[in-house]
Amino acid sequence: FGLDINADGSISTTTNGWTGWNSQNLVNTINGAHAAGDRAVVVIKAFDNATINQIVTTPSATQAAITNTINAIAAKNLDGVNVDFEGSSSSGYPNMQSGLTNFMHQLSSQVHQRWPQAMVSIDTYSGSASWDGGIFKIGDLAPNVDAFFIMAYDMAFGNMSGHAGANAPLNGGTYNDSTSVAQYLSKAPASKILLGVPYFGYKWSTVDNKPNSTASGGAQADTYAGVLSDLSCGAQQLTQSWDSIAASPWASWYSPATNDPCGGNHGSWRELYYDNAASLGDKYDLVINNNLLGTGMWALGYDGTSQDLWNALRVKFGNPWPGQYHPVAPARIYDTRAGAGRLGPGETRSLIVAGQPGVPVPANGAASVTFNLTVTGPTAASYLTVFPAGAARPATSNLNVAPNTTVANLVTVTLGRNGAISIFNAAGAADVVLDVAGWTSITGNDADAAGLYRGLTPSRLLDTRMSASLGPQQTTGVTVLGNGGVPATGVSAVALNVTATNPTTATYLTVFPAGGAIPTTSSVNVTAGQTVPNRVIVGVGANGQVNVTNAAGTLDVLVDVSGRDRAGENHRHPQRRGRYPPSAGARRRALDRPGCRARRRARDVGGGAAQGGAGQRHGHEHLGGQLPGGLSQRRRHTR
Repeated sequence: FGLDINADGSISTTTNGWTGWNSQNLVNTINGAHAAGDRAVVVIKAFDNATINQIVTTPSATQAAITNTINAIAAKNLDGVNVDFEGSSSSGYPNMQSGLTNFMHQLSSQVHQRWPQAMVSIDTYSGSASWDGGIFKIGDLAPNVDAFFIMAYDMAFGNMSGHAGANAPLNGGTYNDSTSVAQYLSKAPASKILLGVPYFGYKWSTVDNKPNSTASGGAQADTYAGVLSDLSCGAQQLTQSWDSIAASPWASWYSPATNDPCGGNHGSWRELYYDNAASLGDKYDLVINNNLLGTGMWALGYDGTSQDLWNALRVKFGNPWPGQYHPVAPARIYDTRAGAGRLGPGETRSLIVAGQPGVPVPANGAASVTFNLTVTGPTAASYLTVFPAGAARPATSNLNVAPNTTVANLVTVTLGRNGAISIFNAAGAADVVLDVAGWTSITGNDADAAGLYRGLTPSRLLDTRMSASLGPQQTTGVTVLGNGGVPATGVSAVALNVTATNPTTATYLTVFPAGGAIPTTSSVNVTAGQTVPNRVIVGVGANGQVNVTNAAGTLDVLVDVSGRDRAGENHRHPQRRGRYPPSAGARRRALDRPGCRARRRARDVGGGAAQGGAGQRHGHEHLGGQLPGGLSQRRRHTR
């Protein structure tokens, strides 16, 4: 998967890496990546301390390795380099850590001097950011790299040596994804962190079939394709389970000494810990919720022909339709009480939204508009339907009302003919108010910083019942940045569920960015004694806060956050910057990683060579071998 670097900085021409470098398969891969608008980078690698130390501490070897790397990038028209130097701290090589930092500084400087947009990344261990004593000093490396690829797997061996266990636990143990990400974020910006995930697991012979059983033999690597084979080969007493702490699937079965239907013939229990679409989805949520640069996997192809893991990527990182969401200062765009008159029974009215004076929705480039729709004073039970002007009215409702009530709801609707929308009232007569909250562009190429929508697990930010009710004309600030799963930086807007309860009189709430003037709009409308919720998308204001103002009387307010929009651009794919899906609540992010680059290496356990190969395309127990490309399995240093 890369070019082996010799101790003197030259490229080895006797390894499988050199064979792959000169293959048509590589040419096809590079061409395919570039045709799809993706990057492809060269990997340079070394795996023993003596070689790494010589490369990074001997000036002539350092420069030779850098020069040869630059020549390799140029020869294949590549987009950067990934450094895979896997060593460990050792008293025999006291200058290796500082030498590696200097090497990355020199490499990054010279590569970027020739190609300013090139990607220079380095592979690091899951525990590297937990201390400053290993080969990788993350805080010192951070200014000198474009990305860290965290090899977040093989953690069972550091967490529970001698036992079967989760390969890449989300939580629990000394080493896990959540802890690793938090440690890296304390030493490097989120925009430089790629979380590596495994498309493989490990299986052990064990003394029984209890969770994390004691191993009676070494670990055997198993690709995802191999996992599927193991789970379908007719294993005896097969049980499939879920480790709720690690958020990891695992399985156990008995392998008889002879006539094993899966061919293992181990004469023992077997336990398999692996990752599937569900566990990987939890890891992708960790990437999304921490606004990391992206994810990658070791290794594409380990899933065989299965689409499970591809579908997991599509669900979490698929490109949303159609463009960039732009939160705006709330503005009233329609009020039937201001002259148009009530909307009658069975009546449809159309109004042009885009390009109107005072309406912050452009005449060109807007695909949809998001607004707060309020109905007040209806004479009969009814419902309203909002749809694109010129389109057939759908058999759905956006808001349902009872007589003599005031009800609001947040609506996102595609703009129709001439940038207009249509509003239909089913029965009776009612006044209708529309307050615009934002709009979605047709493409994601706009220059402003409106951001990428991310759904969050709902979290309560405010409940005045726990403190003091909100009085008339009173405003309270709600801190959203850094709370409820919302990152402390890089957020332009949040999606909230705002509930008004226990009102003493008819009133309304207005939610708006802190630091700005109170707009002449409403977000939630209630009458005395009602409890009414509404969804609100609002820009984040001063001090990371949004404000909530009550118009009259006294009431309690509950604020729950359910999503946020990323500020700034997607610097890896500017054409995909800040896309917002109209189906609010979907968690989407454009996959962002250096080309197809992602990696891991299997390891041996218990002092012996691992019994199987992570490169196996099919995983029945009798198979053995090596990783693709002749890469023998070897020990992973957890930190």
